[in-house]
Amino acid sequence: MTYFELIPTNSVFFIVFLIFCFTTLILWLVYFFIYGKIAFAKPKESSPAKQEGVSIVLYTTDDYESLKENLAFFVEQEYSNYEVIVVNSIADKETFSILKIYSNIYPNLKVITMQPTASDFGGRKFPLTIGIKEAKNDIVVISDISCKPASYTWLKDIVSQFENGTQIVLGYCKYEPRTGLLSKLMQYDLWDTSAQYLGWALSGAPYTGSSQNLVYRRSLFFKNKGFVSQYQLPTGDNELFINNVASSKNTKAQLLPNSFITAVPPKNFRNWKYLKKQAYYTAKYFNFADQCKTILYGLTQFLFYISVIMLLFNKFALITTASLLFIKLILQYWIFNTGMRKLQVKGLGWAVLPLEIFFMFFNTIVRIQALLARQRKWK
Repeated sequence: MTYFELIPTNSVFFIVFLIFCFTTLILWLVYFFIYGKIAFAKPKESSPAKQEGVSIVLYTTDDYESLKENLAFFVEQEYSNYEVIVVNSIADKETFSILKIYSNIYPNLKVITMQPTASDFGGRKFPLTIGIKEAKNDIVVISDISCKPASYTWLKDIVSQFENGTQIVLGYCKYEPRTGLLSKLMQYDLWDTSAQYLGWALSGAPYTGSSQNLVYRRSLFFKNKGFVSQYQLPTGDNELFINNVASSKNTKAQLLPNSFITAVPPKNFRNWKYLKKQAYYTAKYFNFADQCKTILYGLTQFLFYISVIMLLFNKFALITTASLLFIKLILQYWIFNTGMRKLQVKGLGWAVLPLEIFFMFFNTIVRIQALLARQRKWK
C-alpha cells in the first residue's frame, strides 16, 4: 500500500490536502513567473540614435523644502532635449521665490501656478492634465517633487525603452530607508507592491504603475481622454489611466538602477495606512481581471497557511506537508532576496516569512476597510 493510499479520500482532510497542494502550486508559479521576472531580469541600457523630446510634469502644493532639495535633480538631467513643468497650487512667498530663481537660471523650467481650489476638481487629475496639456513634447514623464531621481541619467534611462511601438514605460519607486520597524514594514510593502505590478508587466500583463515614476505618450493620454472618466472618483489618476490603456504591446518596465526614483516615506503609521487604504480604494475601479490578480494571490496565501496548520497535525500528511512547505520557503527566500537586491531593498531578506504573514492579515483588514469606505475626497 502506497503513502497516498493511506489518505482517506472521503473526508474533510482530503479536501484540505487538495487545497494545500493546489495553493502550493499557485504560489510556486507566482514566485517563478511574477516575482522571478524581477529577480532574474537583466535590464540592458539602450541608447537611441536620436533623443526624442521629453516633458517632465511635476505637481506640488507649496512644498518649499522638496523644491529646494530635489528640483535641481530634475532640471539638470543629462538629456539634450527636455523641459520640466512644475504645476503648483497658489504659492506662498518662499515657494514663489524659489520657483522664480530656478526659472531664471534654467530655461527648460516652466512653472504653472494654479488656484488651490483647482485641486478640488478631481484631486491631482486636473492639475496634472493642465501640465500634460502644456507639454510641448509627446513623451511625458510623471513624477513628484518630493521624490529624488537616482542619478542625473535617470531621464535618459527611463525613456530609453521608447522604441518599437512602446507608449508606456513603468518605472520603480522606492522609499528612502529610515531606522525603525515602521520603516522596514513600509519598505517591504512598497517593494512587494512594485514587484507585483512590474512582474506582471514583464510577463505581458501590465495593470498599473507608480505615479512617482511613470512615462507615457501625450498623444495616448488625449486619445483616451485622459482622466475624464475618473473625475467623479475621489482617488486615482495615473494608476487608473494605466489600468485602462496598458497592454502587452504598448507597455514596458524599466529596471535599470539609474532609472529608479526615491520617495520620502509617510511620517507615521496612520499616514501610511491612509495611503494604503487610498490605494485599495482606487484598485476597486480596476478591470475585474486585474482586481483578481491581487485578491486571488492574497486568498491563496490564506488558504495555504490555513491548510498547512491543519495538515501538520495529521499523521497521514505530516511528511508531505512539511516537505512542500520547506520547498516553498526555500524558493520564496531565494527569489524574494534576489528581487530585493535587484530593487535595492536591504536588510529584509531574513524576514520574508514573518513579513508575509503580517501583511497577509494587515492588507486584508485595510482592503476591507477601503472597500467599505464611502466615496469621499482623499487628500
